[in-house]
Amino acid sequence: MTDEVTQSEVKEVNTETATPIQPRLNWKETLSLLYEKFPHCFIEGRDKKPLQIGVSEILTERLKDYPVSEKILKKVLWFYTAKPSYLYAFKEGAMRVDLEGNPVEPITEEQIAHARTRLKEMAARNKKSREQKEQKQKFTEMVKVQEEEIKILLDDANKKLAGLEKKSTLSLKKKTTVKDYIK
Repeated sequence: MTDEVTQSEVKEVNTETATPIQPRLNWKETLSLLYEKFPHCFIEGRDKKPLQIGVSEILTERLKDYPVSEKILKKVLWFYTAKPSYLYAFKEGAMRVDLEGNPVEPITEEQIAHARTRLKEMAARNKKSREQKEQKQKFTEMVKVQEEEIKILLDDANKKLAGLEKKSTLSLKKKTTVKDYIK
């Protein structure tokens, strides 16, 4: 038995009724689709709301007719929920919302604490990144200053060398001239 397909085994496909294969949406297009289809749940800007638990599975079902990859959808949800503007929404009295923006359950103290911890971690990483950037900038400036100083020293040395070469040719000419007189 072979895995080769013979002509008799190939079924003809009616191209008029067959649906063309659509390319999958990338993550930006997927995020735009969420903003468009669920504007009361997925909010651009700073006024985000905590999403209901299990929203990934619900979205997978609701978007089954769209060319959205489940893998890309999960990445988009991670991206959306990892933003500081989303984490700031976790505060006392806040409610999680469904895809229509309706409140479904309150935020717990543990969830608030987790969001605060994530925000502190982000702030620490940002501070460290800023400090490294400042340190790199100071080092770059120091190197530029040292390069300028070296250039000045090299220019001075070249001028002195050029002056010495002139003096040495003059002194050689003088010696030659003196020898001529001695003979």
